[in-house]
Amino acid sequence: MTQTAEPRNVGILIFPDVEILDFCGPFEVFASASLPAETEGAPETRLFEVFTVAERSSVVACRGGLLVQPNHTLADHPPLDLVVIPGAPEPAASRRTRWSSTGSRGSARPAP
Repeated sequence: MTQTAEPRNVGILIFPDVEILDFCGPFEVFASASLPAETEGAPETRLFEVFTVAERSSVVACRGGLLVQPNHTLADHPPLDLVVIPGAPEPAASRRTRWSSTGSRGSARPAP
């Protein structure tokens, strides 16, 4: 069986005061997910392309002071197959809710 499926795009929303484990945990899980190599010495097949998405391209100050440079903005991210919207204390949660209720630019690819 040939493993030729394209990796799915996973966008993880980050915003000021976002909970660190709520976006770093999913990032690690999706980034590590792969199918084993079909033959000895061949590369594994990555299942997901994972990236962070923020309102702006500037560094985001997360909960506890961790600084993160987003990979993409809401205006320039690639099409998303899956969106992770992490938790946050108020008032950051209201910004997250506003973005998720209006949707993002780009639509998901059709399921295979």
